[in-house]
Amino acid sequence: MALFVPGMKCRLCGLPIEASQERILFSPFVLNRADPLFVFSDAALHRRCVHNHPLAGHALKQHAEAQEQGKPERRRCVVCGERIQDPDDYFGTGLLTGNPSSKAFEFNYLHVHRSHFSDWARAKTFRSAVEELCSSTAWEGPRIDFEPGPKWGPPTSSPLKSSR
Repeated sequence: MALFVPGMKCRLCGLPIEASQERILFSPFVLNRADPLFVFSDAALHRRCVHNHPLAGHALKQHAEAQEQGKPERRRCVVCGERIQDPDDYFGTGLLTGNPSSKAFEFNYLHVHRSHFSDWARAKTFRSAVEELCSSTAWEGPRIDFEPGPKWGPPTSSPLKSSR
């Protein structure tokens, strides 16, 4: 969840949020800085600003979906179906894109044991879709490292590091 400190500025209107004002806190649910919903991600916002924003309904829906999909009991490996409990053996995508026409859309909220990634029948399809998304102008965010299994890397000038 986003942190709230009285007096911090609302990202939507730029005015301070006072302790007495109603506010909505969003967890960091969008990695892609080019996504229109990024303005809501990891933010404390005036409730009125959120509800007046044209993407409010979509943002609230996507945030709720991200919260639900991120619950530990939902983290089941797409390869073996088992719950993923070791954080060092976990890879999850979260919300990659809200664009249903993107090849990466079907991989939103993916959960996989990193140790199982190379055994996954759809690994190449996933990798191709993510590489396409991350090399497009529709992506501005952290790169994804794939070797030896996917993980999010720190942002760089190159959106994707691919070792072959």
